[in-house]
Amino acid sequence: MQVNDRFHLVKNLVKAISKVLQRTINGRIEIPLTSPEAKGRYKYLLEMTKREKIIEAKRLSKKGYSYEKIATELQIGKTTAKKILQHELQ
Repeated sequence: MQVNDRFHLVKNLVKAISKVLQRTINGRIEIPLTSPEAKGRYKYLLEMTKREKIIEAKRLSKKGYSYEKIATELQIGKTTAKKILQHELQ
């Protein structure tokens, strides 16, 4: 048996297992938000436009928040937060 044959065998096996699992496990697993404060914050972040997130990122940056903390607060990537703030500084 050649290496290519093994590769394709494993690839097809993974694909088949994925299909079976998708058919077996219906729906998504979600962690419910229990506190009213968390629900309100989540809804607020979902409704924010890109411009509003930029303004909020600038406000948090002025308060001394790190890129990582800003990213966590706005539910965006750390590199995205960094790019937003560096772009706004130029």
